[in-house]
Amino acid sequence: ATLVVRTFTMLNTLFCARLPDHQITMATIRVILAVILLVIGWRCDCYFPPMLQGWDFNCLQVGTDAALVTIYAAALAAVIAVARLDEEVLDSWWLTLTPLLALPSFCCGYYLRKTRGTSTEQALAPRRDEARPLTRSIL
Repeated sequence: ATLVVRTFTMLNTLFCARLPDHQITMATIRVILAVILLVIGWRCDCYFPPMLQGWDFNCLQVGTDAALVTIYAAALAAVIAVARLDEEVLDSWWLTLTPLLALPSFCCGYYLRKTRGTSTEQALAPRRDEARPLTRSIL
């Protein structure tokens, strides 16, 4: 599913760049696709469960997707500001520093996914199927 969404992101860049609306449509579709990637990463474990003291790559992916949503939302805000106001708006501090919000959104995405706990609990939980043959052989 992730590969399909990433393919649509590439096709969005190729085909929507020539629309006459100052790339607002392309930036909006890109934000929507990034949110879909975030939801897919939140609901599905794409990687193996983590080792006991290792990085959880599922949490890293969700954090990266959250940062991607932030960057794409900042790009959408910049495109709308240029289309509605003037190009001098791009020199403002709030618009220049908006992409710096990607780091806090990465951390929030990582730790919120980690507190969900499905992949970490699966790595640490004993499997019942592995324990049954041992109990049957003893009895």
